[in-house]
Parts: sequence; structure tokens; C-alpha cells
Amino acid sequence: MKKWIALLLAAMMAFALVACGETPNNENKDGSETKTEEFARGEWKDGVYTNASLGLAVTPPEGWVVASDEELAEIMGVVLENTATTAQISEEFLKAQNCYDMMVQDPVTGANILLMAENLALSVGGTSYDEKAYSAVVINGLPEEYGYTFSDGETVTIGGREYYMIQATALDGALGQDYLFTRIGKHMVSVIVSYSPLAVDSDTMLAMLGDA
Repeated sequence: MKKWIALLLAAMMAFALVACGETPNNENKDGSETKTEEFARGEWKDGVYTNASLGLAVTPPEGWVVASDEELAEIMGVVLENTATTAQISEEFLKAQNCYDMMVQDPVTGANILLMAENLALSVGGTSYDEKAYSAVVINGLPEEYGYTFSDGETVTIGGREYYMIQATALDGALGQDYLFTRIGKHMVSVIVSYSPLAVDSDTMLAMLGDA
């Protein structure tokens, strides 16, 4: 699990708007948020992750490994009390600028799915970002040495919610990644699907994302 986390950290670093210091070119004219919903953490039950606030379900194959809240907290730098309840843990997670809500991995191929939500209100000018502008920041922050190439962005609908999706390849085709972004209230949710195209294709990975 620690090796898996280390491999993902480079991509995760691209998501901090405060650190990048960029400003979008498409601010809302009145500076208001475009959506009134609020992001809430999802939950795992019987091997399926469900997030009611997004209307999203993630159904990985049997045998995939789910990251614990303790492992996610370690990535976020959040200290959890041993006696913390589920509600208290979720409260602490949502205080962070970047909330890592879910990670699940195939221990054989390394394919994985990550869902995180950035609190845009904690970034200078962050609440004026839409999905397309946010995706541009992410792309610009990915490691150049990985040799990323990107598809044109497209809109897909999952659980009645629209996501702006960009598909990427890197490491001479050894790594495939699909990035899906959706704005919900003050949070920008990113679903990152990573895999080796030699072991599994994009359609198979994306089929794990469905309606809650």
C-alpha cells in the first residue's frame, strides 16, 4: 500500500491551487458559485463505494484493496484520534483543502481509482474555477518527465451529474489515466482512474463508475 501511495503522490501534487498561484481566465461575472450543492464524503458497503452527494457509485472487482481512512489521513497530513467516530473523521477530512475521500487498487496490476475534493474557498480566486479551467491547472502541474499526452476534453454524465473528462497516456504508453472533474458547491471533485493499457483498457476501468 505504501508503494502505491508513493506512486500517486506526484500526480496529487498537481491539485493544490494555492501552491500553483494561477488565476483562471473565466471568472463568473458576479464572483458567485455556480452550484448550490455541498460535497459530502462517501462510504464503502459490501465492496461498493457510494457517494450520495455526487450520485456516484464505484464498483471495483473482487480482490481490489481499499485504502483505510488512516492511510488517507496520512496522505493529507490529518491526525486522527484513536477514539474518533466516523462522523468526526469525516469532519476532519472536510476541513482540509484537499480531501482524499476514496482510493482503491488492484494489487496485481496496480490499476487504481482515486476520488478527491479540493475546497476552492481556501484558494485565492479558487471559487471562480470551473471544471475546464481547473483541468488546465492540473495538466500543467503534472510531471513533464512522464511524457504525458492528452485527449481533447469531453463531457460525460454519471449519476445524473456532468463531468469534464480528459484522457491521458504517459511513460511511453505504459500508463493510462482518465481525469474526471465536477464542481459541487465550493469543492472541485476529481476522479482519477489510473491503469496500464497493457493490462486493462480505459472502457473497462470507466465501467466501474456508475449511478448510486
